[in-house]
Amino acid sequence: MKRFILALLVLACLGADAEIHCLKTAGGALILDEKYDIISLGEYEKAYPLGYYDMHAAKTDSGWTLIDRYGERIGDTYQKISACSAGIIVMKDQKCRLLDGELAPKNNKQYMLIVPLSSGALALKGQSWDSIPDRAYYLDADGTEYIRDIRLMFTGEEAEGLISACDGDTGLWGYIGGEAVWKIAPSLYSAGSFVDGIAPASMLSGMGAINTDGEWLLHPLFTDVRVNESFVMCRELGALYVYRRDENGLILISAFERAEGELAGDYYVVRSEGEIEIYDAYGTLMLSAEGDAVIYPGLQAELVFERDGRCAAVDIETSNVSDVYDTIRVAAEYDIYLCGSKTEDSMRYGLMDGNFVQLLPAVYDSISVNAEGIAAAQSGGRLELYLISNGGLDLVAAFDTETED
Repeated sequence: MKRFILALLVLACLGADAEIHCLKTAGGALILDEKYDIISLGEYEKAYPLGYYDMHAAKTDSGWTLIDRYGERIGDTYQKISACSAGIIVMKDQKCRLLDGELAPKNNKQYMLIVPLSSGALALKGQSWDSIPDRAYYLDADGTEYIRDIRLMFTGEEAEGLISACDGDTGLWGYIGGEAVWKIAPSLYSAGSFVDGIAPASMLSGMGAINTDGEWLLHPLFTDVRVNESFVMCRELGALYVYRRDENGLILISAFERAEGELAGDYYVVRSEGEIEIYDAYGTLMLSAEGDAVIYPGLQAELVFERDGRCAAVDIETSNVSDVYDTIRVAAEYDIYLCGSKTEDSMRYGLMDGNFVQLLPAVYDSISVNAEGIAAAQSGGRLELYLISNGGLDLVAAFDTETED
């Protein structure tokens, strides 16, 4: 008898035009056809859809490969696989190449690194991973290579069309964009990723916040700067300052002495002298409590509190509180919570919606919710697949995960 135990489902992948569904499990990737019948189980460690192309990247013991929309393996085995608007980026023997949708090279060049841009890609060449590249190159959608008179030591990830990058000649940071040119000249000591047009950055004097034109919205005078979609939070000599985003820039809405803080979606949390206070976007105190807790964003006007190993979701506007669990995680795209309760020897999982109504009881060995709206729940030898719709669940398939040869 061959036994497949799906101990932890952490990913389900459903492409809009794909004919297969992929779920990553502790026993390997489960690949299903469009009718949710099993194509393979355990042949791959995990699989995910490759953006821009009607195929999936799949992990094997020897590396990454590609599978088509019918679950068939295609192409070679690589160290890494990703995709961008310019093509499919693959790495083999520590060298990167750019392929087209038929897996043919777009040019005859090899690179040390290829980083996606919003249009095309940034490519770096070098003799080894610890060498400074000779030049930077722009690769367009045809794979045509355009040399750029810049050298880069390090790069970050692309965000909002800009990549933070360290200049190989000066050691200073700036931002690359467009067709692999400097959009913000390298003059910074550090450069973070942009979030809705604002990024943390630093000079010798300290940290501040810049816009996508490289202009200082907050001068670099702070010891720490954090940015999210609603606020910029800064610290200086123990003091805490919170700025709200506004169409005219940033507005200071709160200042605290000897306090620590964190950002939680549309709210911010302030900790001072053993108290926790939660404020909204206008600096209005919404909730306060004594003690210590981990607080993170929930759904809409909700936050999740974790204290002494126990969790609850709280609606800040109505003060409604969910049942208490040992763990709560948020799948915000579908207004749903994954909740876990400990038993004597393990954790059991369930689901509740954004109104704290139970959708699945906390009796499953594992549950995952993916960004495409599939929930997978496993208990013992039974696997259930649900589609999330309007905050509810529709059962679409169920399997016995133990099969005989």
